[in-house]
Amino acid sequence: MEGTRPGSNQLSTPTPVHPRMSRIRRLRVASMLGLTVLTVLSAPAVAEHLAVHTYTIADGLAGDQITTIVQDRQGFLWIGTRTGLSRFDGVAFRSFDTEDGLPYASVWSVFESSDGNLWVGTRGGLVRMRLERSPKGLAFEPVPGITEGVSAIAEDPAGGLWAATEETLFHCDLSLDRPCTPIDTGIQWLPNEGRSTEALLVDSSGALWLGTSLGLYRMTTGGPASRVEVPADGLQGRVRDLLVDRSGRMWVSSIGAAHFAADLTGSPPAPAPEIVRPSFDEAIDRAAAFDLSEGPDGSVWIATHSGLAVVSRETVKVHHRDTDLVTEHLSAVLVDDAGNAWIGAESHGLMRVNSTGFTSYVESDGLASPRMASVTLSPAGRIVAIAQPPEDMIHLLEGDRFVPIEIQLPELGPRPGWGMNQVTFFDHEGKLRVPSPYGLFRFPVVADLHALPTVSPEARYLPDNEVFRLFEDSRGNLWIGAFGSSR
Repeated sequence: MEGTRPGSNQLSTPTPVHPRMSRIRRLRVASMLGLTVLTVLSAPAVAEHLAVHTYTIADGLAGDQITTIVQDRQGFLWIGTRTGLSRFDGVAFRSFDTEDGLPYASVWSVFESSDGNLWVGTRGGLVRMRLERSPKGLAFEPVPGITEGVSAIAEDPAGGLWAATEETLFHCDLSLDRPCTPIDTGIQWLPNEGRSTEALLVDSSGALWLGTSLGLYRMTTGGPASRVEVPADGLQGRVRDLLVDRSGRMWVSSIGAAHFAADLTGSPPAPAPEIVRPSFDEAIDRAAAFDLSEGPDGSVWIATHSGLAVVSRETVKVHHRDTDLVTEHLSAVLVDDAGNAWIGAESHGLMRVNSTGFTSYVESDGLASPRMASVTLSPAGRIVAIAQPPEDMIHLLEGDRFVPIEIQLPELGPRPGWGMNQVTFFDHEGKLRVPSPYGLFRFPVVADLHALPTVSPEARYLPDNEVFRLFEDSRGNLWIGAFGSSR
């Protein structure tokens, strides 16, 4: 991990290890603690358990209260926290604070402009990252004219920068040749009410959208911002984030729900745009939605105070602590270009969800035991899991759950059944082979595995042996590992 301050004024680092390279390298499909299946996050699976890895200040993160997450064009992740800014190269964090030139340690927004510069909005103003450290060792230079907290940053097509503070909208030249200019939006703030602009977005026509504590506004060149009126059951109150997805739909997160409007990005927008609200569970539907991000597959990830929602064209998945999130109080989300999701928590640090991760199945998903001995395929190509104990049962995967199916074995006494890996399976003829301490049993082919409880074994081999391993070679020969003396 990098030291707290490089020895030279250069801010460059060794070639970055892209976050996509920090992957799971060794995958175990079956374990003594349950059944885990390699899957892709976008695949429909209601019982899906996320492959979550958590980073905190113990790993070098600047703070555990995450405010924003951005990926730059080099693949670095920039994580804003209440106590500093961190850069992650896929291996280690490098953190920055007031000693590096941040006017305030609390970071509210991060933005990379088209010229490759990194802009950081803090509670004490806006700064730009230097290409080289100053003679005093500072990594950031202040943006003239903005000393208030900067909650949102955006860039217009002409190469200018928009920065929003609590009540004021500023426009800056990327060159910083002159101070930033305050712009009168024309928004009529309510007396004795919160006044904030928390989201900025420039659409393809160059219009600027403002997400404020009063709702959604749109501003075109030379004119004041106009409020976007929506139906009573649509967008309400404080807007926290804005996103235009690849299809041109605008997503709006707010206190109360996350919505997307199909025709908001038109020019001019419809007077009463159609609001489409995905169907969330009750907790998410009432939650404060904070941050939005779109994945490579077109799914939209929504960080809320009641968990994580992932919306695709086919499904809406909601994740809580029971699907392995360390907390449900989320504040930021970013899906990187490799499909890994990075989720910021209000007080529990940064969570990474691998794009190629694991879905775990436990007893609540239908398994009779968390101790799994083997996984095999039925004659029809269905997944069958073998628990141990009980050994007189198989588990057939049906949809997103396992269904236990009993096997009728003769009453021969206790069956310790401690063999693992190569145990109960279906042979090349589709016949079920079941090992036991009293030999190997063979069952006839059944068209429906649910009929197994009514079927008796048709043969028994090595009756005086405890069968421990089974293997069928490419010729169909059966190899048996056993304890005993029968031949």
